[in-house]
Amino acid sequence: MKPLLSICLFVMASMVKAQKIPASDFFIRVDEINSNEGVGIIAELLSRIQGVGYIAGEKPVGSGHYATHNLNNELRELHRCSVSYIPGGYAFKAPYTTGITLTEIVERSEYQLPGSIYPLRDWDDQPFYLLDELVAYYCGTLAGIEAGMADTGRVRGSYREFLIVLHHVRIMIDITEEKSYPHVDELELLYQHFLRLAHTIDRRIPKA
Repeated sequence: MKPLLSICLFVMASMVKAQKIPASDFFIRVDEINSNEGVGIIAELLSRIQGVGYIAGEKPVGSGHYATHNLNNELRELHRCSVSYIPGGYAFKAPYTTGITLTEIVERSEYQLPGSIYPLRDWDDQPFYLLDELVAYYCGTLAGIEAGMADTGRVRGSYREFLIVLHHVRIMIDITEEKSYPHVDELELLYQHFLRLAHTIDRRIPKA
C-alpha cells in the first residue's frame, strides 16, 4: 500500500482552476430550513436538517460525520434518488444506477475502503454511496479542525479516510467513463471540487 503522503502529493498535483458549481439537474441548492446559533460546518449542516442532526455525545469529528449522513438521508427521501450534500449549500443529485458496482471499484484499488462502507453487499449496486461517505469524512475532518483538534489522531484519521474514499471516487468515474455513463462530466466536476477542498484541508492539518 502506498503511504498517505503519496495520496496527499497526488491531491496537490491534481489541482485545477476553480469552477463555480453550476445550477442544473445534478447540482441543486439546499437552503436552510431552521435557525442555528452555532458556527462552522456543523451549524451549516444542522440548519438544513429537519430531524435529529447527530448522535448525542459525539465529539466534533463524529458530529460532523453523522450530521452529514443524516442530511443526505433526508435529501434522498425528498428527491427519491442519490443525493449528496456539498458544503456551501449545494447537493449533487444523480440516479442510483450506473451499471457498475462497488465491488468493481474496490477490485481496482490498492486501498481498503473505510469499514463503515462494508459490507459491500448492502451497497454494491449503489456506487454513488461513495459520495455520501466522501462528504461525511470531509465534514467530520473540517468539524474537528474548527474545534481546534487539527493536530490530533482523530482528525488525521478522518482526513486519511476522506482521501481514500476520494481515491475510490476517482476509480468510479474512470469506470463509468469506460462504460459510457452519460453524465461523467458532472461527476468529474464534483471530483475536482473535492480535490480543491482536500487541498484546503491539507494545509490546515499540521504535519506529523
